[in-house]
Amino acid sequence: MHKVKPIFQNYNWGSQSVLQKLFGLEKNGLPIAEVWFGTHKKADNISEFFGAELPYLFKILAVEKCLSLQVHPNKKTAKEGFDKENVSGLPLDAQNRVFRDPNAKPEMTVALTPFLAAVGVKSDKSKQKFAEILQNKDSISKKYLEDITQKVAKKIEDAKSNELNNLLSEQAFLYARQDYPDDPTALLLLEMNVVRLLPGEAIFLPDGVIHAYIRGQCLEIMENSDNVFRAGLTKKYIDPELILKYGIFQPLISYEPSVIAKNKFSTDYISPNFGITIVEGNAKGAKFGKMHKGPKILVCLKGEFVVDGEKISQGDCFFFHDGENIESFGPGACDEGKFVIAHL
Repeated sequence: MHKVKPIFQNYNWGSQSVLQKLFGLEKNGLPIAEVWFGTHKKADNISEFFGAELPYLFKILAVEKCLSLQVHPNKKTAKEGFDKENVSGLPLDAQNRVFRDPNAKPEMTVALTPFLAAVGVKSDKSKQKFAEILQNKDSISKKYLEDITQKVAKKIEDAKSNELNNLLSEQAFLYARQDYPDDPTALLLLEMNVVRLLPGEAIFLPDGVIHAYIRGQCLEIMENSDNVFRAGLTKKYIDPELILKYGIFQPLISYEPSVIAKNKFSTDYISPNFGITIVEGNAKGAKFGKMHKGPKILVCLKGEFVVDGEKISQGDCFFFHDGENIESFGPGACDEGKFVIAHL
């Protein structure tokens, strides 16, 4: 059991307060969007305890502006692209670098708060609409965008309260227009499935699924990769043709994790590649390390617990080797304690 220092990412879509409060940080005017735990070259806080590449990357996100419209590559595409960019001499930290490692990036997200996310497309005609917008976005006028925005806003304004859940794409579009008023790729959200996850609900995104996170806080676990193809809603490098080439444009795909199992103390979210366990309440005597093989990362989100004889409090983070048991006694000073375990 080793204490780990979280690594913070100051992306502009993050929060000025959420992750700062969780980890007891002073506000410094910079947003914190993500907290990373893993061995990725971009943010490594596990290698000193683990002599190999950790098979997954674990994050906590606070989304207060839309993330980019994006797709992640499969393993073959990632390996070929990574090798090609290396041969070309393009530095790993180059602004126009697409492949920053040779890994695929399927990922699973578990909502900590109500969480709005665009996931996949609505119809088999969506690829044509994506192509029209992405290939002609420079000719889409500001007036056209404003007209569409007014129509969508009026549609939501006129809707009854019980109809709003059927207008999530429209709500996501208005958020994107607010966050990126000059970016016509916000129109693509009207072609996407948008879901609002309640706390404790989850989605699993295989390689190739087009997605964008809109608002909320979540846990996220993925393969050890930072490969992203971006189409818009960002100031980072975009390559729309990669979205059209590698994106999945098939509607009605299920994005739920393969297993969500609940027991007295915890909820397990299991995908084909990795898992997350959330432990809440008085888990005295519960043993979690034996449930899952491989290395594990534990983060205390709320309250106090005693784990393997050591007191942990909100914001504390630990790494456990394969075979190390995790036995919890708690909560301590808080009756509603909560911690999360990332694992294989």
